[in-house]
Amino acid sequence: MTKQQHPGSNSRRMLNWLELDPQGAMLLRQAQTLGKLQEQLQAHTGLKLEVCSLRESVLVLLASGAMAARLRQQSPSLLRFLRSQGWSLEDIKIKARPYRQAPAKLSVASNSLSPAAHAALNKLQQTISDPGLAQSLKRLLRRAKVRSGLSDPAQA
Repeated sequence: MTKQQHPGSNSRRMLNWLELDPQGAMLLRQAQTLGKLQEQLQAHTGLKLEVCSLRESVLVLLASGAMAARLRQQSPSLLRFLRSQGWSLEDIKIKARPYRQAPAKLSVASNSLSPAAHAALNKLQQTISDPGLAQSLKRLLRRAKVRSGLSDPAQA
């Protein structure tokens, strides 16, 4: 019989391990400091921003393009707010989060299956006991196009 672990026990074990290692303890303190700064700034501004780093009394924030522009305008008041909260900061740098590009489209149609994949899914659909899953597989097989040619891409 195996002992069931509490979901948070691995996290606690990792934190304990980090606290025992001098570099790990320093990393943990830095993460806690950045988390506290982020909480205070988000509560104060109502904006979703990320605290990236705090080095040599310079705080670096990351935000989306429009929000970054807004935060740059507010940085003097943010600096005053953080100083009033006990943080000794000289400056706040705001960086814009780069936009993510849409993933490239696949060259093979997403609704096509190799003959081997079609046969395997058809066999699975006939043997599955869950009616909802069986119905979904049946719908997928009905809509899918079977590619002609070799069923094994390694042979191509």
